[in-house]
Amino acid sequence: MRKKPRPILSPGAFRQCWRQSSVRYSKEQLDFLRKHYVYLGISDLIQEFNSQFNFEKTVTQIKGTLSNHKITCGRSTGELSKGIYAFWPSLVAWCLFFGFHYWAKGPHHSLSGLGLAFFIGFCAWDVYCALRYGYAGG
Repeated sequence: MRKKPRPILSPGAFRQCWRQSSVRYSKEQLDFLRKHYVYLGISDLIQEFNSQFNFEKTVTQIKGTLSNHKITCGRSTGELSKGIYAFWPSLVAWCLFFGFHYWAKGPHHSLSGLGLAFFIGFCAWDVYCALRYGYAGG
C-alpha cells in the first residue's frame, strides 16, 4: 500500500503563515479607499491609491481589500460608465426651475432670456454636481 505524500506545511502551519503574510492597511489607507471609492471606478482608484502610497496593487488585491473591509461605493452597477447621462434628471430639474422662474417673474419675455435662464440652470446644476460628487458633471 502506498503512503500519502506529506504536505509541505501542516494545516496549522499554513494558517499561521497565511496570517503573517496578510497585508495590514493603515487607517489612513482605508480612509482613502472609503473616501475615493464613492466617485472613482476601480481602475482610477487603483491608480490614485498606488500613486498616493507608492504601492503596486492590482485589481484583485484592491477588490479583495474593499470586500474584506466592507467598503462600498453606493452606486448601482455601471453608473460611472453612463457619464453625464446618469445625472440628466437633476439637470432637467435645475433648468426647468430657472426657466419657469424667469417666465413667471420677468416682465418681458424673450427666447434669448429664456435661453439665458436655462444656461444659468445648467451652470447651477454643474456647481451642484461638483459640490455633491466631488467633480463637475458637465
